[in-house]
Amino acid sequence: MIARVDGAPGIAHLDGADGLAGLNAGDRKSDPRGNRMAGSHPWAAEDFRPRGLKFWLFAALWQIPGYGRKFYHDLERHFAPRAMDRFMAVAEALGPGDLALDLGANVGDITDLMSKGGAEVHAFEPEPETCAILRERFEGRSNVHVHEAAVSDFDGTADLILQSSFKHDPLKASEASSIVHEFLRNDEVDPRRVEVMDIRRILRKFKTPVKVMKIDVEGSEWSILEAMREAGLMDRAEAIFVETHEHIDHSIYRTLQKRHRRYASTKSTYVNLFWP
Repeated sequence: MIARVDGAPGIAHLDGADGLAGLNAGDRKSDPRGNRMAGSHPWAAEDFRPRGLKFWLFAALWQIPGYGRKFYHDLERHFAPRAMDRFMAVAEALGPGDLALDLGANVGDITDLMSKGGAEVHAFEPEPETCAILRERFEGRSNVHVHEAAVSDFDGTADLILQSSFKHDPLKASEASSIVHEFLRNDEVDPRRVEVMDIRRILRKFKTPVKVMKIDVEGSEWSILEAMREAGLMDRAEAIFVETHEHIDHSIYRTLQKRHRRYASTKSTYVNLFWP
């Protein structure tokens, strides 16, 4: 269960950040100067504007139904370094009184970056053996709170499905464990029954917004984002970095353009779907 949530600290605002624009040529809704996506977060222009003619072309071609998958992967490679640069800038600015969430923490490398400056960090990891490593790593660091749970859009339990390689290399295989990807089920490794926590309940328990949230939850990311959006909770986080998993679940490609447009146009919250 969540520990020390009700006493969560406040959050510093990201005012003064560089101004930015739209996701791509097809999605841009410019102001008269043509340099900003109308209604989007002010970071969107710098981080989501393709640089160079080749990537403007990719940004247009990835929208072609049935043909755009390759171009989207090229765009991912183009935008991923910017996502990491933006995340590092936000993480390095975190300090005492700030709040951060690491959903799908694994062994805690991102948790470590978030917590170094003294920010309150809540790290969620459902796989028991991996969570034990995570808990041991941050033992004695009072600003880090580890929760052995998956995060989605419901409270309860679910099967955490593990790859067959888990029995040979559990630490590496745990990175791909999922409560969503049923096609990973196999006869070699039994799933783990794990706790699942509703993102809406988590956010409502904090008295102040989250300054940065990292989401790497192997397929549950869309359930989390949609639950936040439909509940009017997007503004409870100032910056969200998401790893999407269309390379594993190809059905996502059908709605990927729409999802990118939806979250790139979120004004109150910066949402980056190009987390590497």
